[in-house]
Amino acid sequence: MLVTLAAKACIRRRFRSYDRERAPLLGGQQEFLPGPRQFSEATAERIDAGVREILDRTFDRSLATLADNRETLDRCAAELLGRETLDEAALKQLTEGLRASEQGPETTAAE
Repeated sequence: MLVTLAAKACIRRRFRSYDRERAPLLGGQQEFLPGPRQFSEATAERIDAGVREILDRTFDRSLATLADNRETLDRCAAELLGRETLDEAALKQLTEGLRASEQGPETTAAE
C-alpha cells in the first residue's frame, strides 16, 4: 500500500510539472495551438479541471485493476525471472484470468 501511494504521488507530481512546462491548456504556453486562443481563462480552467478529473479516475482505476490482478502479475514476473522471455502463447496462458477493475467503465458528465 505504501509503495502504491508513493508511486501515485510521484506520477501526480510529474504530471503537474508537465502541465506547466508543455501542455497548452493545463497552465502552459499555447505553442501547440495555431492562432489566438478562442476561449477565456475560465474556460481553460474548466477544461483543465475536467481533464485532471478524467486522468485521476483513470489512474485510480488502473491501480485497482493491477491490485485485482496481483496474483497474475506475480505469476508472470516469476515466469519472466525463470525464463527471461515469454512468447505470446505463454503470456496468453498466464494472463487467462485477468479481470477489469470492479469500478466499472469510465463515464463523463456529457454522457
